[in-house]
Amino acid sequence: MYTFEIEDDQFKFCKAEFKEGKFSISKLGVFERPFQSSVLKELQGILSEIERPVIFAVPRRKVSVHYHSFPSQREEEINQMARFQALRQFPYRELSVVHSAYILKKIPDGYSKVALTVVGEDILSRYLEDVKSFILPDKITVNSLGVFGFYKMARPGRDAVVIDLDNRFSNLCVIGEGKLLFCREINKGFYSIRDNGIDSWLDEVRHSVNSFNKERLYKNIEDLAVVGPKHIDILKKTELPFKNTEFIHQEDFIKKEDDFKFYGHNREKAHSLIKVLGLSAVDKLDIDLTPVSLAQALLKQDVFKQRKAVIIFFALAFFGMALLAGWEYQRKKIYLNRLDIFLNSVNSSVKVLQERSAVNNLFLKKSSDVVFLDLFKEIVNTMPYGVALTRVNYEKTVSVSLEGRSEESSSVYEFYERLKYSKIAKNI
Repeated sequence: MYTFEIEDDQFKFCKAEFKEGKFSISKLGVFERPFQSSVLKELQGILSEIERPVIFAVPRRKVSVHYHSFPSQREEEINQMARFQALRQFPYRELSVVHSAYILKKIPDGYSKVALTVVGEDILSRYLEDVKSFILPDKITVNSLGVFGFYKMARPGRDAVVIDLDNRFSNLCVIGEGKLLFCREINKGFYSIRDNGIDSWLDEVRHSVNSFNKERLYKNIEDLAVVGPKHIDILKKTELPFKNTEFIHQEDFIKKEDDFKFYGHNREKAHSLIKVLGLSAVDKLDIDLTPVSLAQALLKQDVFKQRKAVIIFFALAFFGMALLAGWEYQRKKIYLNRLDIFLNSVNSSVKVLQERSAVNNLFLKKSSDVVFLDLFKEIVNTMPYGVALTRVNYEKTVSVSLEGRSEESSSVYEFYERLKYSKIAKNI
């Protein structure tokens, strides 16, 4: 899974999987925003063909989160109430509001305590504007969910106030009973503490915890976990207002794959990877801020690609390209007939490893014939990038038929032209 964290001044992404107690990373990118034209070109080359799914996270401070008690415990009714509340509370046109209702607690009297997250679609569009020409996310969420995902993997089953101390911002989350109960972003981070002291940052932390306690969603949580790169140790110099405090370094939970690649131009700078890593461990996006317009754009994109691939595939199959070997292959007819007889004699029910090995050895011995090897070597060397063969058939009349697929018609035509002028082709 590819996860992305988009900030006003940074763009982070990674491909990671949590296994054996660590986040195993194969790709990691950290780029400064706004993008230079050269960086955009580099990103397009890296991200235009990545596999799905793709999740984007926007800053918590850009969305509004309020808590409501709704007189229902049915998700469909709660979503209708949440939409009405979102449209009533925020001054956007109806189609410009994106909201997500997350049920935190079901109360015995038939009510539900719900976290209502709302954001203007124009805000999401601004974060996607730079990259939408070459990548669109499958889902959009809030970056606090990444903090939740990281802590859930690092300390499963524990309740805590968790603070991700990044360079410019701090993401505070309250986690209890395996749920993200509360989240807030503080506009002070490591740089502010280093340059201006800890007092104002600590006031914001106290205010956030008091705001959570007023909601009475859960018991007062007395444990604090500070997560991030090693610069979080700056807080060890101060007595923090919690019963127990733990410092969790992201480096202790990161493992680089053998094929690990880093993309970016400031590799030595310390960055918090908590949110972008944690998103890869979230099974379900409880806060889903994906606009309907984005889902429709993805659907159209997928349908277009599928139709294009199908059309080109059938066009290539219809080609029915028959390659007649040139004059230098005088023995080709005899050889192909012999190979055909051999392959037909192989029983598909052979399952014993020793027997299968004998069959393979015999095939390799027969394949040493120069005609067979040269013929297929020339076909492979002739294929342009973007063309994939799905079937190769030969007949006793020494004709070879190829079927395959490509997403670009120009690649198919290039393949045809190369075959036409190759030394093995007599007629096509």
